[in-house]
Amino acid sequence: MTRASKPIFRETDSTIRSKGKRYPIIAGLKSGGMVLVLRLKKHRQEYTLPIEWCFWQAVEAHIQSEKARKKAERKNH
Repeated sequence: MTRASKPIFRETDSTIRSKGKRYPIIAGLKSGGMVLVLRLKKHRQEYTLPIEWCFWQAVEAHIQSEKARKKAERKNH
């Protein structure tokens, strides 16, 4: 896998409404791929998240959804 040596940004298909208009979300990686950067197109404000935090949030969300699925299965049987 290639390491990110320069910041990489891509426009996503996801949009957010801001001040009455919809703007695409721009996602990027900075600091050698250690930081996720999010911003709205045509906006300067950037929001940064450590990649480790994003990973653990995804794991936690997966665990919670599995618990909910199992609980629903038990309820239906």
